[in-house]
Amino acid sequence: MVSIRTANMDQKLFYATVLAFFLLSSAYEKNNSKKEPPPGIPWNDFVLLNRDIDMDIASCYNIYTSCAAENRITPYAVSHSNIHMFCYQIEFYNRCIKKFDFLNDVMPCLFQAYIHEDQENFEVQLLSTAFRIYYFMCRRNKSLFLTWDRPLCFAQKFRDCVSLYNVTECLKPCPDEPELNGAYPSSISSSLQTVMAVTTSIAVARMMVI
Repeated sequence: MVSIRTANMDQKLFYATVLAFFLLSSAYEKNNSKKEPPPGIPWNDFVLLNRDIDMDIASCYNIYTSCAAENRITPYAVSHSNIHMFCYQIEFYNRCIKKFDFLNDVMPCLFQAYIHEDQENFEVQLLSTAFRIYYFMCRRNKSLFLTWDRPLCFAQKFRDCVSLYNVTECLKPCPDEPELNGAYPSSISSSLQTVMAVTTSIAVARMMVI
């Protein structure tokens, strides 16, 4: 005859076993469902920038597909396959570039500069460019980034770091611009500098597709 105490112990052991199994299953499921970085994104960068990201893929999809309607990209360049990658690049870009007021318009300018009827690899080049901006101008050179606010300096760094993807030239300091500093009064507005920098960057970006 089984005592009441023994029955209670068996019942407790059963509940403990079920609970342990549930916890182990949850831990395995959580570990097994770990997010993987999209193609082309280094793991360390993904971990760093994926913290607390509440990314609305549907909203990002609307941004991507609206580019064609706004004449930023040609209709054939809109592909479902690259939407997820595009969204991550936009997130990376927003976390970095938007910290600096004088470069807020660079990404829209890149969209505009990449309009080219014969450019079949539009998506690949655009995404690659976005990542180069993030990596060289935001991650690797963030300590130097604020010194690149002069129009010609930024244009050269954009060319070296992004257009040509030349690591050696990218990491070099900007050369002096005595002709530029002497040509404008010290009271030149930051908005004018922004316009000049963005305009020059467009010209440089267009050189990439010619």
